[in-house]
Amino acid sequence: MKLYARPASPFVRKVRVTALETGQESAIEVIMMGSPEEQRERVPEHNPLGKIPALVLDDGRVLYDSCVCCEYLDARHAGPPLFPPPGPERWEALRLQALGDGIGDAAVLIGVEEFRPEEHRSEGWVKGQTRKITRSLDTLDSEIAQLDGPLNIGQIAVACGIGYVEFRVPRLAWKAERPGLAAWYDDFCERPSMTSTFFARPGNMTPPSKS
Repeated sequence: MKLYARPASPFVRKVRVTALETGQESAIEVIMMGSPEEQRERVPEHNPLGKIPALVLDDGRVLYDSCVCCEYLDARHAGPPLFPPPGPERWEALRLQALGDGIGDAAVLIGVEEFRPEEHRSEGWVKGQTRKITRSLDTLDSEIAQLDGPLNIGQIAVACGIGYVEFRVPRLAWKAERPGLAAWYDDFCERPSMTSTFFARPGNMTPPSKS
């Protein structure tokens, strides 16, 4: 299989973490593109939306987006499922996945806006996306028990979403007011699947660690 990727994408990271946690990393060749221009040139032939991740299967079929890629990988392995069977645990895992992906989405949109020429940026837009992130982090901190238990796709999505906030919006000092979530995140980031997929801004290549 081939995974079309960018190094900082929280959604690519979610797929890579899933592959590592299910023991399938050696079955996937990661095609890591170095720029948005390269992505625009190479990805549309695999995903008409031009988005990553795009997972090309051995038979030539292509899966996208990250939710589909992760569930496919989960269905291929024989260990404990990251996507629980139908029932309350599944709906909770999927809800957390949606929240984690939404945090990542909001941080991506902040990045897109901040790359625009200064005269065309909307501070109101950035503040609106930031409020989505802080509300979501507040919710997670208040429901920290929902992040306990066996590993599932919701936990992976939340950790990858928060990781991208730390990469893209480092000015958002979120940990001090959310000690429960901060402790959970620091613990989760010690998983080998998280440390091996960590990507930082140039000059700051140290993975997060417990404070």
